[in-house]
Amino acid sequence: MQFNIEIKKRHLFIILSVIIFLAGVILVIAINPTTKPNPGHASDEVMVNIPGVGDKILQQAIDDGDFDKGRTFTNCGWTGLVCAGRPYWATATCPGGKFLAGWNCYWSKNTEENEEILVVPIGISCRYRNAGSIACANAYCCDI
Repeated sequence: MQFNIEIKKRHLFIILSVIIFLAGVILVIAINPTTKPNPGHASDEVMVNIPGVGDKILQQAIDDGDFDKGRTFTNCGWTGLVCAGRPYWATATCPGGKFLAGWNCYWSKNTEENEEILVVPIGISCRYRNAGSIACANAYCCDI
């Protein structure tokens, strides 16, 4: 008993295309498992360097309070509420000599997937992606 398999160029092309497609799907799933927060990395996947301590996983540094050590915030207060309609950003900026220590963003629609937040050392900007919506922001600022 003898089996003969004849593979022509177009059959080979189809088989290789399917293999490449499946390899791509597997690679994408391996890089982006469904257990990650959207968007980004989980806090136990990010390595940070704490001066005087060394490298730590972000979640461990948070749990150990490494970001709060030796800091005393003084002369803190909230900025006024700034609002803007889409497509503009609602931006609350700390006055000169102050840094951003906290913030709030408010939206006229309550669906998290359309919210956009931009944080910088001296302020916060918020907007809602969909037309016909309003975003508001205020910043909690402290002396440097």
